[in-house]
Amino acid sequence: MYAKLIKETMVKLVQNNKNLIADKIVVLLWIAFLIINVIPNFIISLISGVGNMAIIYLFLLYFYFLYGKNNCVNRKPINTIAFFFFVIGYVFIMQFLYKFSEVYVSFGVAFSTEVWNMISYVPIVLSAVFIANKSDGEMRTFIKYCFIFISLFIAITSIFTLINDFSLAKHTATGHGEFIPLLVGYDSVSAFAIIIPLLILNVSNAKKKFLAFIYLFIIFLCVAMASFLIAITASIIGIVLYFFFKINNTVLRTILVIAFFVLFAVLHYTGAFEQMIINLAESIPMEQVSKRLLQIIEYSETGVAKDTTSRMALYIQAFNTVLYHPIFGCAIWEDGALSGHSTIMDIWGGCGIFVFIAFVLFYLSIYKANEYTAKTYKEKSAVRASIVSFIFIALFNTILSSPIITVLLILAPVMFIKSEQREAIQPLTEIK
Repeated sequence: MYAKLIKETMVKLVQNNKNLIADKIVVLLWIAFLIINVIPNFIISLISGVGNMAIIYLFLLYFYFLYGKNNCVNRKPINTIAFFFFVIGYVFIMQFLYKFSEVYVSFGVAFSTEVWNMISYVPIVLSAVFIANKSDGEMRTFIKYCFIFISLFIAITSIFTLINDFSLAKHTATGHGEFIPLLVGYDSVSAFAIIIPLLILNVSNAKKKFLAFIYLFIIFLCVAMASFLIAITASIIGIVLYFFFKINNTVLRTILVIAFFVLFAVLHYTGAFEQMIINLAESIPMEQVSKRLLQIIEYSETGVAKDTTSRMALYIQAFNTVLYHPIFGCAIWEDGALSGHSTIMDIWGGCGIFVFIAFVLFYLSIYKANEYTAKTYKEKSAVRASIVSFIFIALFNTILSSPIITVLLILAPVMFIKSEQREAIQPLTEIK
C-alpha cells in the first residue's frame, strides 16, 4: 500500500516537474516576444502578420489551458466580465458605427484601425491575467528574473545604440520610422515608465541593493534616452508620488500638497518656472525632449508651437467630444474623428459612458488585485504611484495598441512584491 502511494507520488512529482519546465520555457519566450522587437519582426518576415497573431493566440491558449494551477491564486480576481463587456462594446462601435477610421484589409475583410489593435491587445492582456492568477511563488521568482534579464538586454542595447547615434531616438519618441534592431519601442518605454515605483521598491527590499539600484538606473536611463516625453514625465510622476504616498501622515501630506501648489503658482506668475524649463531644455543632450519642452513653453506663451499645437488641438478635440457626447459617444452620431492620442477620452467620447465604465472597472480591478498583493504601506505606495503613472499615459497617449503597458501593470506587482503565500502541498494520504 505504502509502496503504491510512494510510486504514485513520484509519478505526480515528475509530471509536475515536466509541466513546470514547460511553463518556464513558454513564459521566457512570451516575455522575450513582447519586449525584444526583433522577434515579432522576424516572425512577420517568416510567416506574415497573420502568423504573428496566430502565435499570440497560441500563447493565450497555453496560459489558459496548460499553465500553472488555479489553486495558486494569491490575488483578488481581475474583472474579466467588465473586460469582455468593454471589448465587445468597443469593437462593435468602432467596426460598424465609427466612420472616420483608417482600415486594414485581411482575408478580404476591412478592419477598423482600432479593432485591428484589439486583435493583439485582447490575447496578450488575458495572457497576463492568467499568468498573474496561476503563478505560485517559484514561478513568480522565475518570471521576475526572466523579465529583469530580457529588459536589461533591450535597455542596454538601446542605450548603446542611442549613444552611437542619438538621432535614432526619434524612432521611439514618435513611434514610427524605419525598423532599428534591438532599439526599444515606445510601447516598451511606456511600460518601463509605469513600473519604476515598483523598481524603487525592489531596491528597498532587495538583499543586494546595489545590483537592484543599478537595474533601476539602467531602466530609467533607457526611458530617458528614448526621448518619449510622455513616458519620461510618467516615470518622474511615479517616483515623486511613490515617496509622497510613503508619508503616513495625513497632515504632513496635506501641507506638502498645499506648499507644492503655492510654489508652482509663485514660480509660474514670476516666470521663473518657464525659465527653469528653458534652461533644462537647453542643457540636456536629448534633442527630441529638448525640442518638445521648448515647444510647450512657446505654446503656453503664444498658443502656437509646431508639433505641440497639433497635439494640444487633438487633446482639446478629445475633451470636446466627451463634453458634447458624454452618454452615447460621437461614433453613433458619426460626428467627427477621435484624437488618436488619448485612450481615456477617446473611449469615453467615441463609445460613450457605458463602454467607458466597463473600461474603468477592468483597470480598477487590476489596481485592487495589485493592492491586495501589496501587504505593507511601502508596497501599497508603489502600487498607487504606478497606477497614477499609467493613468497619465492613458490620458495623453494610446494604450490599446501597446498591450505591454497593461501587461506590466498586471505583472509588475507579481514580480516585485514578495508573495507571502505559497501553493499548499497536498498531503500524501489524499493522493488517489
